[in-house]
Amino acid sequence: MHRAHRRSLTEGSIFLGMGAFFLPLLAGQIVSIVGSAVNTFILGKVIGSDALAASSAVAQPIAVAAAILNGLVVGLQVVLSKCFGSDDPAEAERGIASGLAVVCGAAALVGGGLMACIRPVLHAMKTPDDIFELSVRYAMVTLSYYVLTYLYQVLTTVFNAEGNGAAVMFFNVLNIVFQIGYVLLFVALLRWGLMGVLAASAATTFTNCAVCWGWMRGHTAHLHFVRGRVRPSAALMKRILAIGLPVGLQTVLINLGGVVRQAGVNEYLGTDYMVAVSASGQLASWLMAPITLWGTVLTVYCGQNLGAGRRDRLRAGVKLSLLVCLAYSALSVALVFPLARPVSACFTNRAELLPMAAEYAITLVLAYPFIAILNTMRCTLYGTGHGTASIVGGLCETSVNIFAGLWLIARTGAMGANLSNPIAWVMSSIGFTAAVLILKKQGRLVPAEGSAAASA
Repeated sequence: MHRAHRRSLTEGSIFLGMGAFFLPLLAGQIVSIVGSAVNTFILGKVIGSDALAASSAVAQPIAVAAAILNGLVVGLQVVLSKCFGSDDPAEAERGIASGLAVVCGAAALVGGGLMACIRPVLHAMKTPDDIFELSVRYAMVTLSYYVLTYLYQVLTTVFNAEGNGAAVMFFNVLNIVFQIGYVLLFVALLRWGLMGVLAASAATTFTNCAVCWGWMRGHTAHLHFVRGRVRPSAALMKRILAIGLPVGLQTVLINLGGVVRQAGVNEYLGTDYMVAVSASGQLASWLMAPITLWGTVLTVYCGQNLGAGRRDRLRAGVKLSLLVCLAYSALSVALVFPLARPVSACFTNRAELLPMAAEYAITLVLAYPFIAILNTMRCTLYGTGHGTASIVGGLCETSVNIFAGLWLIARTGAMGANLSNPIAWVMSSIGFTAAVLILKKQGRLVPAEGSAAASA
């Protein structure tokens, strides 16, 4: 297979190989963060705090809908990583076609289903009356182009799976350029308000899909998309589902717990807390991004090395990943204290909410060492094809969020809401670590050559 446009993680220095894949991903993520910050700035500073609160109100229901789809994307990434690791471009092309069928078909079903029931869902979550209709409109527009959103996810997953971090960075840069241009058109020029922000997101997604597909056809040397072989494969679709559905179920459980927690926030804390969380959540997500991205690198690393039969490299890659993420989490803790309040002030005009916003961000980031552990263990399970085992960690996190929504927030207010995620991460890190250690003790963590798990 021609290697000019991809990075193999199966040879050479593990640290340099993973680092060389990670850095372009990080650069692209920084650009993506700028785009998210632009949206939040416009919602909070230009359109108003109600729009920011509405985006927060629908975040959890949409996250539940996205969970199963993101799981399928992970399944596709693992399958394609093994194809690239074993130098099988024909199988990779069939994998791409299979991924498009599975993920985009599921996106149509999931997005349409949530659109049909979004009102009763928001009622059940006790969404405040003053932002209810705005929240409904936000959700309906976002879900209306869900298939396009996940078409783009599938296309960029191809670049992730082959280790082509530079391509991912390139498309993230294009994304922010398109997004800013469309925001200027729909919000600044046409003055469509919140609908302008949503229209800009939809137009950006459509443009990205068109450009990404065209670029892939013309610049991916080892993928030729030969007519007749680029069609869904029942066997590959089954593999994607076998890995992706358990991963998606785990995330669904976590986000259903988040819905219960959000209902508690809506009922007992109200719009002010939601605005504070949306403003300070930007910094928290920025600081978490490198840990999440290294998890993507680890998943691809495990998949490529399994595909190439380099099982001897897996343990060293997992150890390295854990050390890197723990070291970075310590840096995040040092950064959050001076940055929490000034960064939050960039996204809301309500100065009285800044202490609440800063407290939320600091509380989250102090728990990032546990995110480092759970993400490393979780991505090890993903990359080795043990998606079902990851449900254990999801159940741990879900139980804490349900406890917070039904009892903790009512008794302790904002402090309980702030602590619910860190407590959930501690429990989840224990669950994921236990799953990895049990599989390792049983000799099943790394699939044997020719086993069903290995071929998946």
